[in-house]
Amino acid sequence: MDNNKRELLIGVLKSGIAAIPHVGEALNEVLFEIRGRIAQKS
Repeated sequence: MDNNKRELLIGVLKSGIAAIPHVGEALNEVLFEIRGRIAQKS
């Protein structure tokens, strides 16, 4: 999968998760932000 499609898929997935009331933001933090910080440190 090329990088543009991957980024689009991740964006759509994050938007869908964020739409979940009350827990969406927490799920995004757990699923994406922490992983991104770990990758950035490496």
